[in-house]
Amino acid sequence: MITKNEGMTFGSYLKSVRLQKSMTLEQISAETRIGTHMLNYIEEEDIAHLPESIFTKGFLKAYAEIVDVDPETVLNQYLIAVKNYKEQQKPVVSQKAYYLKLLGIGSLFIIVAIFIGIVVFFYYQSVLMNKENVKTPEQQQEEPIQNNETSSDPTETKSVFSINDIRPSTVTEPLSTETNSKLKLEVKCIENSWIKIGIDGQDSNKYTMVAGDKMEFIASHHYNLLISNAKGISLIFNGKPYEIPAKQGQIINLELK
Repeated sequence: MITKNEGMTFGSYLKSVRLQKSMTLEQISAETRIGTHMLNYIEEEDIAHLPESIFTKGFLKAYAEIVDVDPETVLNQYLIAVKNYKEQQKPVVSQKAYYLKLLGIGSLFIIVAIFIGIVVFFYYQSVLMNKENVKTPEQQQEEPIQNNETSSDPTETKSVFSINDIRPSTVTEPLSTETNSKLKLEVKCIENSWIKIGIDGQDSNKYTMVAGDKMEFIASHHYNLLISNAKGISLIFNGKPYEIPAKQGQIINLELK
């Protein structure tokens, strides 16, 4: 077993040993059932794209055992890398940013005060106008009574418009046949499980499923799957059932293409 890493970090250490043994990522993937994209994340130490720590530790241990290095050494290096990554992600609030924040809060209060002032102004304006328009009974008696008779001019025509006359136009578009050449994946939940799905190299999305749930996806090139309960999920890939090569309750990483 190789234990000396000469100060290298976990990803570069594993990659260095793998190259010394003339092994490819595909060979490591075949032995560990870890997707090649996940192995790349490990060797590149891409903490942001690695799964939760408990799963990453399992991947690292399996990788270390295949290339005959001490798993504990690799796991300790990984924990140090995660700690450093979290430290780098902490926001640093400068004095300038603090004052800008205070300025923003002050501006917000000023805008709210102006808005309230405008509302109050128009309210009192409307009250005054209503008072001016109120007429006494004596003023109402002096006004002539308006003739409300309708015009009998035969030349005068009225347009009758009914909202029921409006009908939305229907546009029929041909169905796209583009999906015929794409990869279709149907996911059915048999037992309560969760699954992470990455499509065409994009960031993975996590879905928590209960028995009876169904989902469908379309991809152009490939899928990357991380399943918490291998036998709790049923897959249909391009219309054909896909047998998941794992046992009940086992966590598995798959790459479909």
